[in-house]
Amino acid sequence: MTDLGNWIGASVTYDEIGATRGVPPSDAHVLQAERVVGRGESDFRTIGDAILRYEMHRGAGLTVRASTPSAQVGTVMMCSAWFLGPIRVPCRVVYVVDEPDRSGFAYGTLPGHPESGEELFAVERLGATR
Repeated sequence: MTDLGNWIGASVTYDEIGATRGVPPSDAHVLQAERVVGRGESDFRTIGDAILRYEMHRGAGLTVRASTPSAQVGTVMMCSAWFLGPIRVPCRVVYVVDEPDRSGFAYGTLPGHPESGEELFAVERLGATR
């Protein structure tokens, strides 16, 4: 299945939708990475907008096809990675973060994804200068 329409009605492949909003289930495999990527309001907005337009994925070398130009709840995405061999990873945006100091989205895996679960991609502004 390569057409995004094939996944529109598909259910995510895990039970804990929204698990990345708080404390993950005890049996979850958690990987968290943090980096300072900018300073101030302008950087925060620029980076947040880039995340919502899937630029973080593209910057990692993935090809991204999505049913919407920026992440919205229900958006279906197909990320492809040819540098790992022909691999396609279908997923659905399960929530969007749009807060004064946080911006991003989480997606859940769909059938055909090599993993099962949820990933959050977000930027957070810490304090007045970070």
